Amino acid sequence: MNAVLLQTDCLIMDFGGIRAVNDLSISVAPNEIVAVIGPNGSGKTTLFNLIMHLYHWTSGRILFGIPAHDLASVPTHRINALGIARTFQTIRLFPKLTVAENVLVGMHSRLHGGLLAAVIRGSRARAEERRAEAEARDLLSIFGRRLLDKYDEPAETLSYANRRRLEIARALGSKPQLLLLDEPAAGMNPTETREAMDDIRRIRSTGCAILVIEHDMTFVEGLADRVIAMDHGTKIAEGSFQHVRSHPEVIRAYLGSGAHTESVTTESAPNLEEGS
Repeated sequence: MNAVLLQTDCLIMDFGGIRAVNDLSISVAPNEIVAVIGPNGSGKTTLFNLIMHLYHWTSGRILFGIPAHDLASVPTHRINALGIARTFQTIRLFPKLTVAENVLVGMHSRLHGGLLAAVIRGSRARAEERRAEAEARDLLSIFGRRLLDKYDEPAETLSYANRRRLEIARALGSKPQLLLLDEPAAGMNPTETREAMDDIRRIRSTGCAILVIEHDMTFVEGLADRVIAMDHGTKIAEGSFQHVRSHPEVIRAYLGSGAHTESVTTESAPNLEEGS
């Protein structure tokens, strides 16, 4: 049996009378890239919020790690330290902090020095600072010179694509085993999208599994080992991109019940934004 890093079993999330996630069972293996697709309101971002334990689910289980931890018993503030990190649809950087400082913030769950150590700045605290700065440079180097050359510049001076890269670098600061990417190619032109795909492949090569929400079908086709399609909180298809794109339920979800077409294409599923 293949190892499983993340697993949800019969996961249900109700918000009052609305069922946002319905009997959802998915898995992610170590070092795997899995894409989650679906139209607006299909529950993709809600799934990410459940994995991060921002909400407590109505029923079902979420298991993470090898050996597995039941995330129901892990408080929200400990999820990152356990080995899961995420980015958001809307970029959430500290614009006045430098590129380096943003990455260092992402390392907080692994650093041992507290407030007193920071004030006194003893030899151990200074050594940890040097190690953290070296690690920050290593993380930034995943993106070539794009961020390294801006190391001491405020994040607000970066281009849109580089702000996206910096948010990923900050998430990687906690050395996650699983990285959740919420529409990493949103707002990018085709060249930037291809570069983002290369960036994610390099991240995977470091041993990090990736669960990614994306509406760009070219991005999904070129990157994902496996695709999961959702609609109204329910998994409607799973498998290779070619299998999922031609699945009748996926075609209906994207194009409507009267659709007659062989598969979902980039043109037939344009720029779908996740609302829940």
